[in-house]
Amino acid sequence: MPLRNVLVVLGLLVMVASTASAAESGSALRVLGWSWFNLIVLLGVLYYFGRKAVPALMVVRRATVKNEIDQANQLLEEAESKFAQWQEKIEQLDQEVGEIRTASLDLAEAEKERILAQARQTAERIREEGKTSIARELENARSELRAEAADLAIEFAREILAQQVNDADRAKLLDGFVQGLESASTTEQRG
Repeated sequence: MPLRNVLVVLGLLVMVASTASAAESGSALRVLGWSWFNLIVLLGVLYYFGRKAVPALMVVRRATVKNEIDQANQLLEEAESKFAQWQEKIEQLDQEVGEIRTASLDLAEAEKERILAQARQTAERIREEGKTSIARELENARSELRAEAADLAIEFAREILAQQVNDADRAKLLDGFVQGLESASTTEQRG
C-alpha cells in the first residue's frame, strides 16, 4: 500500500476520533456539524483517490465480467455441442437396437423354420421307416402264415390220408411210385 494511502487512512481515523470526543464534550449541533464536516472530507478524499482508481477498477471489472460471460457462452456452446452429439448417439443407439431386434427376430424366425423343416424331415423319415418296417413285418407274418398253413395242410392231409387210405391203397401207391421211378430211370438211360 503506498504511503499516501496510509496517510489518508490515518487522517480519516483522526477525524472520526475528534468527532467522538466532540460528541462527549459538546452540544448536539456541534456534533452534527462535525459529522457533516467528516462526511464531506471523507467524500472528498474518496473522490480524490478514487477518481482514477474507480474507472480503472470498473474497466477491469467489466473486462472480467465480459471474459466470464464469453467463457460461459463458450462452455454453453460446448455443452450444447456435446448434448447434440449425445442425442445423435442415442438416436443411433436406438436405431442399432431396432436393427439388432429386427435381426434377432429374423434369425429366430429362420431358426424356427429350420427346426420345423428338420422336424418334418425327421417325421417323414420315421414315417417311411415305419412303412418299411410294417411292410417287412407284414411279409414276415405272411411267410409265417403260409408256412404254418402249409404245415397245417400237410398235417390235415396226413390225417385225411391216414383215415381214408388203407393198406391196399398204400401198396398201390408204393407200386405206382416205384414204376414211376423205373420209367424215369429208363428214359434217362435212353436219352
